[in-house]
Amino acid sequence: MYTKYLYLSLLFCTIDCNIIQAKESVKQSSEKTMPASSTLVPGQILNLSEFTKTNSGILYKIVKRGTGSKPVQGETVVVHYQGNLLVDGKKVGLEFDSSIARNTPFSFTLGARQVITGWEISLADMKIGETRIVILPSKHAYGNRATSKIPADSSLIFEITLIKAL
Repeated sequence: MYTKYLYLSLLFCTIDCNIIQAKESVKQSSEKTMPASSTLVPGQILNLSEFTKTNSGILYKIVKRGTGSKPVQGETVVVHYQGNLLVDGKKVGLEFDSSIARNTPFSFTLGARQVITGWEISLADMKIGETRIVILPSKHAYGNRATSKIPADSSLIFEITLIKAL
């Protein structure tokens, strides 16, 4: 009789262990595509000497290096991002949009002019898995057009993670 209970206990323990391992596997898988949060904090002063300037005038800083390839024009890229206004050229301002906060990645076709030019330029140079902070001058953002939360002629700062390209 005790043997029967011992076998049942071992069976339930094995099932519980497998369930825990499966949950942990799903958690680790989602952590690979979902950043915990952005490193951008309103009021934060940026050390611009840590940024690289491209020929187009975009500044960027790699937060996490990617291990994959760079996407090519025509591919659908999937990203997580947080967008903030840039104040006085070095201070993180108001957050105006975040796929991280929505817990929903954003996707678009690279090169199809579905996003602002600063995103097209920046993402074409990123590797899969890379997280970057990019500072876009207004000419690579919305220029002299105002949007709901973004005044005209605003420089923007984004933290972008390139999840995958299809």
